[in-house]
Parts: sequence; structure tokens; C-alpha cells
Amino acid sequence: MFRQTPARKRKKHNASPKQGLSKAPPIQPFSKDQPIQRKIGFEIEFRSIFSGQSKSEEGFRKRRFGLLHTKPLEKGETLLSSPYFDLEAEDGPYIGSTVEIVTKPFEETLEGFHELSVFIEQLKRFCEIAKTAKSVVGLDTFEAEGLGLHAKERILLDLTHSQYELPMFPQATSGIRISRLSAMLNDIGMGEVGESAEMAERKKALRQEIGHLPFFGYHSNLVLMSHCTLVSKEALEVFWTEHPEAPGVKASDALRGTLQQICFYLMSGSMPVYSYVKAFTTILARTDFAKIFSLLPNEEQLFFRLNNNQAWKELVRTMCRPEIFGKKRNDWSNYKNPKVVWPMSGPKSINLEAPFFAKGIYRGFPHFLIYSTNMLAGLSSGQWADSIPDTDLLSPHHFPVPSRREWLQSLGEMREKTDVHPYSEEEMPIFETRGMGVAYSAEKVADKLRKWFAYVFELNQDRDYKYGEPHEEFGIH
Repeated sequence: MFRQTPARKRKKHNASPKQGLSKAPPIQPFSKDQPIQRKIGFEIEFRSIFSGQSKSEEGFRKRRFGLLHTKPLEKGETLLSSPYFDLEAEDGPYIGSTVEIVTKPFEETLEGFHELSVFIEQLKRFCEIAKTAKSVVGLDTFEAEGLGLHAKERILLDLTHSQYELPMFPQATSGIRISRLSAMLNDIGMGEVGESAEMAERKKALRQEIGHLPFFGYHSNLVLMSHCTLVSKEALEVFWTEHPEAPGVKASDALRGTLQQICFYLMSGSMPVYSYVKAFTTILARTDFAKIFSLLPNEEQLFFRLNNNQAWKELVRTMCRPEIFGKKRNDWSNYKNPKVVWPMSGPKSINLEAPFFAKGIYRGFPHFLIYSTNMLAGLSSGQWADSIPDTDLLSPHHFPVPSRREWLQSLGEMREKTDVHPYSEEEMPIFETRGMGVAYSAEKVADKLRKWFAYVFELNQDRDYKYGEPHEEFGIH
């Protein structure tokens, strides 16, 4: 989770499938160069499995682990490859390295779900070894179990802690139809106006699973997302009333979802950010916002681009008006929770002239020496929001201060890359769902992965299906 150095480009590699690894139909070796199109991928962080490279053959043979015997690994370094996943090095919470599993992207099809199920069986075996080894082991331990190939030499995994507790933090990367983005954000956010008790109950599983904000308690991020839903909805209604020349009788669902996400970015960025840059949001746009804007209906794009994007700038400022953004939302009273240690309302206003990360990025010792309140100064909230029709300045490709671009990590990192809807060939922006909670068993992680796969599959088909509901085809009961 915590990054000690800027995110680096993942190294290219090739893996070869091992015969007898599974009963799944033969597939091509997993390569990160393959496109994510039409697929859903997952990452699972293991924060109690520490990794390092032995400094000597003797140290590796004796399975010694520690600062004196191992050297830390580079984030994203591939340790073990298989047709279904890679085991990679991840920065540890304080000093050293942990590991994470990065899956291949699975097709949004029944065959893709079958491959996900094969991966889940491998994940269960991986966790079984991690829980029972009770020692420092080499990657050959996992190779011998058929869990991977091309193990990196002299890599040690310290499994002495995972026998007691094995916390796993899954994340998902999915293409979402832009016309369905608002529906997904409404499913995650709480307190939507007019939402029935029955609908709230149907959305409960997703809201309990996603949207936590580390250090601030359960529900907090959900309420902020709800606030942005209500703010963007009111802003669009006011703007369309004040601008009768705007296209159509109301904003499209695509524009509504895009503005919700922008509002959430502005709100979250104006608050203190804890840990590292991309932790400021629950739903992270991997496709940059300029590309997302280009996927809006043509008539809306043309309207907002007139006169040097003047109408777009007015819409942003309508959303940030104190009487709209700062309005007290009584809906929140239903979600007050003693675990939340800061005001549910978050910031009362957005200062478009202030730096995007206005209150800085903070980390525990010794990381405050790396990040500071001025680390990403150089871009104001207003500059970012105004630039969206042309360029996403909040990305490692376009941040105004080149020397600081590497610290933006994966925000808009994929530029114009999109997913493609399996049936309509419609371009879909790619989003990373970061707040999927923690699980302490492979079975619970598997449950999250299956449910998210089914949810995204049905969401992109425009079907009335909610996360966790029974799904016969995918075996969810």
C-alpha cells in the first residue's frame, strides 16, 4: 500500500504455461503487454508476507531473512510467473518489500469466469502454503506446487508472520461504460435522494464491501461519494436551467457520471491525503479525463468546447458554488457512525485557486521525509478541472511540473486506452476500484472477486443487478 519510491513501469516478461497446471483450456502465457480490452483484472496485496533477495548463495540456502541478509526489491518486479497470475514485489508498510498477486485480465464471458475460477483454486493453494510454512522459504516452494514458473533467483519470502494473520487487500481494474458510470457511483455512494428502503437494501452488500477510507473509519468515503452525487445532480439542473441553449432537456447519464467523478476528485484532493497519492480516491480513473470527456455524446462535447471551453468552465464553477457544494445534506444524518472521527460533511467549499492537493500528503515515519505538502504543488484544482476537455493535467504524462510527474503514479496513466464492450464495441474508460476492503482468507477474497466480476458484467449489459445478488451463470447463490 505505502510507496517508498515513485511508481515505476512494470518490467516486461514472458511466462510459459506448465503442463498439468489446471484443467482449463490452453491459454497464452500471461504478459502485461496484452491489452486489457474486454477484461477484468485483479490485484491482491499481501501485507504480512515480506520479500527480499538474498545477498549470497549461502544466505539463500540457509533461508536467512532480514535487513542484514537481504536487499529490498523494486516495486513491480516479477518474482514468479504463471498463465493466470504474476507474483510481484510490493513496497512494504515501512521498510522493505512485501508481495502482491497481479492476475491476468479475464474476459467478461463465461469462459473468462471459468479462468477466474481456476485462478481462485491456485490462490487458495498459495494461501495454504503461506499459512502453514511458518518459516522463510524460497520461490522454489511454490514452483514445486505448480503455482508458477520462471522464479527469480535467490528470492526469499518470510512467511513467519502469515501463520498468525494473512490480510489480503484486493483491487479490481475494469472497463465501465460511461453511460453506466453514474449508476455504479450511485450504487456505492449512500443517501441518494429518493432511494427506497428496498433499493438501499439491495445496494447494502456493495456499500459494506467498498468505500472505506483508511484511518477515518467505515462509511466515511461512502458519504463523501453520496455528497458528490447530490452536488453534481443539482449543479447540472441549475446549469441547464440557466443555459437554455444547452443540448437536450437535461444532461446525459454519461455527463452525470463524469461530473460525479470530477466532484469526488476535487473534494477528496482538498482534504489531507494519507499514505500515497492515489489513495485519495476510492474509484481511480486509469483512462485520463480528457479521453473520458471525448466519450460524452457529441452534442454535449461540441457545446462545452465552444469559446475556449467557456461553458465547461461555467459548469465547474456552478458545481463549486457555496449554495450548491456547501449545502447541508440532511440525508447524511442516517449514516453517522461513531467510527468516523471527522465531520461527515468534509470540506464546505472547493477553492479552485488552491493547489489540487491543498492540504498535503502525509505518511508515517520515516516517509514524511519523502512526501511533503509541496510535493505536488504546481497545479490548482481549477486548472485541472478547466483543462479536462483538452488535457488531463493530473496525470504522470501532463502534470505542469515535469520533475514531479512520476509521483502521480497511475492517475490517468493509461492515457487514451479504453476497454471495449464485448458486444457493442463501445469504448469504455478503465477504472480501478481501490477500496474493496480486507479479507483474511482465500475464500473471502474469492467471494469478492466472483461478485465483482458478475456485477461489472451485468452493469455493462444495462441490467438491473446489484453486487452480491444471486447469479446462476456465475454460481453466486
